[in-house]
Amino acid sequence: MKYVIAVVAGALALIGCATGQRAHFLGKPVEVAIAQFGPPDSVTDLSDGRREFQWRKQRKEVELNQVTMQVCRYTIRASQIEPAGPWIMERGWPARTCP
Repeated sequence: MKYVIAVVAGALALIGCATGQRAHFLGKPVEVAIAQFGPPDSVTDLSDGRREFQWRKQRKEVELNQVTMQVCRYTIRASQIEPAGPWIMERGWPARTCP
C-alpha cells in the first residue's frame, strides 16, 4: 500500500512540474523556446495560418545494463497577432514520456 501511495504521489508531482513548465511557455514568443532547446528541427506552416515548431531530442536510458535510445518530440504551435509580429506560443509540449 505504501508503494502505491508513493507511486501516485510521484506521478502527481511530475504532472505538476510539467504543467508549470508548459505555463511558462504559453503566451510567450517562440524565441523563448528556441533559447532553451536551440533551433527547431522543423517548422511547418499550417492551413489555418498558425505555425508548428518541432524539436527532436534523443534520450538515453540505462536499465539493467541495457542501453536504449528514445527520441522525444517537442511540438509547439504558435500564431501571430500582427502579420509581421512575433510568433506567440499557444499550445504544445513533449509527450509524457519525455523529460
